[in-house]
Amino acid sequence: MLTFWFSDDKLTNPILNSHVHSVLGAFGLNSSIYDAANLGWKLGLCVHKLAKPSSTLPTYDQERRLFANRVIRCSGTYLRFICNSDLPLAELRGLGEELETHDESLPIRDGTREADVRFLGAFFGRNAKFLLGVEVPIVESAICPPMPKGAKQTPITVLNGARAPNPRVCFGPSHTSYLYDKMTGSSRFHLLIFGSDLRGIVRERIARFSQQGLGPGGFFARFGGRSRFNIVLVVKALPHETEELFSGSYGEDNELGLLGDNATLVFDDRSPDEDAHYCYGINHARGAVVVVRPDLWVGMSAWPEDVQAIDRYFAGFLVEQAAEAENLNGRAAEVDGVAAAKGLGGANGNGNGTGRIDGCDGVATINENETSTSLRIPTATATNTSTAATYPMGTLMDMSMRTPIEAWLNVR
Repeated sequence: MLTFWFSDDKLTNPILNSHVHSVLGAFGLNSSIYDAANLGWKLGLCVHKLAKPSSTLPTYDQERRLFANRVIRCSGTYLRFICNSDLPLAELRGLGEELETHDESLPIRDGTREADVRFLGAFFGRNAKFLLGVEVPIVESAICPPMPKGAKQTPITVLNGARAPNPRVCFGPSHTSYLYDKMTGSSRFHLLIFGSDLRGIVRERIARFSQQGLGPGGFFARFGGRSRFNIVLVVKALPHETEELFSGSYGEDNELGLLGDNATLVFDDRSPDEDAHYCYGINHARGAVVVVRPDLWVGMSAWPEDVQAIDRYFAGFLVEQAAEAENLNGRAAEVDGVAAAKGLGGANGNGNGTGRIDGCDGVATINENETSTSLRIPTATATNTSTAATYPMGTLMDMSMRTPIEAWLNVR
């Protein structure tokens, strides 16, 4: 398991430790992979001066220390059950100098089958998601702000710091897959824009996000544009409705132009009790913006019109990229061309409903130096010309077959 200590915002002593927990639960390799996934993008952004080390790097120790503590308790409890042992669990230090407090009370075992069944039921009821790797201790920080208190309704029902759900969605007329297939890029934050049917009030809210958040001076331009953000627009519509959605049929012409220029369109075509909107707990009348970290854990969520909340979140740990903002603002003609190919309609609303959205045939040639979201084409095979490597459909690797740390350290 990787262990790091930070002093004066510097990484001072990385080492690889042997297990200090039992093998039960298969936590050894899994924990190390999660360590690399948690640390890699943070270290990469800070090395390239794209994030603030004082806000970003300490979160690795905070998040992974409490995870390691739970690994020791969980696997230890399981081992004691197998060995019929009543030895007490280890006392572990928390985030400060004090010992961590936790409630591990489980049904008493008396040697009977009934007692064992009760014990296992309680143990797996408490730890099932943790054992599967989709639950971790949530630690509030700059990258995981607290949930609003006292609010009658939150934008989504998924907690900040939880694993982002991965529902099945539609990419085109003949291609369905999972949402994670559009959430690629080991140095990028994924902005999931839930727009319901993209009509009426929810359209107005999404338009405000598009104009304020993605326009000149918005967080998108200031913090790195496409090289830092992967925008995925999830709509309750079908592929043949693309052109109509982004025309003036349901609102003002060009009100969603910037969103169309920069977003990947995903169709949420499943039934209402299993679609992406349901998995994230979206209010169809309001929509939502979900910020998912590069390691696929939820950072925060906001109402689409609350662009300031999203801006404050990224300003808390990212460094503004003035040069990138100027570059983005000067690429209007190029962006229009990309939008037209995607069928979303560019700044002039001239999309034709074809291209990447509908395309499920052919081979996609990927250039590592290209940061456009148009690289993520749902084809059967994608060839990376810079590495001569071929990846199967659905792969999450878009920076060649490097280790997680190597990939994240190559942040552009």
